[in-house]
Amino acid sequence: MSNRTCIIDGCEKKFLARGWCSAHYTRWKRTSDPLGLTPRQVTEFCTIPECGKPHYAHGLCSAHVTNLQRHGSPILPRRSSDVVDGKKICLGCKEDLPTSEFHRTGASWVARCKPCQAVHTKAYRATRPEIVRAQARVSAARRPLQRRDTARKRRAALRLVKVEDVESIAVFDRDGWVCGICETGIPRVTVWPHPQSPSLDHVIAISLGGDHSYSNTQAAHLACNMSKGARLTA
Repeated sequence: MSNRTCIIDGCEKKFLARGWCSAHYTRWKRTSDPLGLTPRQVTEFCTIPECGKPHYAHGLCSAHVTNLQRHGSPILPRRSSDVVDGKKICLGCKEDLPTSEFHRTGASWVARCKPCQAVHTKAYRATRPEIVRAQARVSAARRPLQRRDTARKRRAALRLVKVEDVESIAVFDRDGWVCGICETGIPRVTVWPHPQSPSLDHVIAISLGGDHSYSNTQAAHLACNMSKGARLTA
């Protein structure tokens, strides 16, 4: 008897009683059917329109019963994170707006529309200045080149000269990591403030009206860049 298996087709579990395994025997005791199917489960479905799931209790499927127990209603209102027909509800103003009115974060959108997010960010920074400054320091330490690129772009904009989105690493790679002033190699492992660390030099200084563009920038040692200053040559 110990070598017999369940008589249900496709089941290879060990025989327990009445020709069934323990799982089918338990279903038979609970529902009078070893397959666990009853006329109620087959013929009755959730009463919520367009649900189509099998009935569980109170005329509802298991998901709507859970909503009823947790929230007091089987149908929850539309959440702010749901996108319907290209629109979502703003968590701030509660209006149903197109997704173009929200900032994108990866594959989704932020909870508030752009005006509400601006107000929320301003309020957050005003009430938590120490946290904001600490986060800014951590971000700047992780991205030193990007921080300097942003500072150069801002300085050029204040001088009212032509401004491009110049990336230092792109200029270094373009010039082959060779200093444009002394024409010697720039060690890639050195970092600021080492004299041999890479820096971005403007051929015509911004203070003299030079553009902040790829055509007016070159790779240079930090020491060479500082000795050159605003002059055309070191």
